[in-house]
Amino acid sequence: MEATSTGGLVFQVATTNAKTIEALDTNTKVVISSTVSNTSTGLILASGNGAHVDLHGGTITGGTLQTGGVGAMIDVVSGTNATLDGSSAGNPRRRPPRQQLRRRRRS
Repeated sequence: MEATSTGGLVFQVATTNAKTIEALDTNTKVVISSTVSNTSTGLILASGNGAHVDLHGGTITGGTLQTGGVGAMIDVVSGTNATLDGSSAGNPRRRPPRQQLRRRRRS
């Protein structure tokens, strides 16, 4: 499944992912506010300048998390229960701090 515009893609019910969930292209967004259970082949990807995968109280279990592009991020943006459990970083390399998985505060 992919989001290819700024309108994005929102997960509000539990989902099992065996392929790829991605924010693909400039400033696209995937919002996860439920549980996404990745199989061993499941990939969550933010790819493109400013592409975002945002956890809004959601949980990602298993699979691989990966970003590509200037400012592409996988973020925990809200909720006290946002969790990454058993996921691995895909293609790990040293990145500038704004591209790393991080928690943002919103006012």
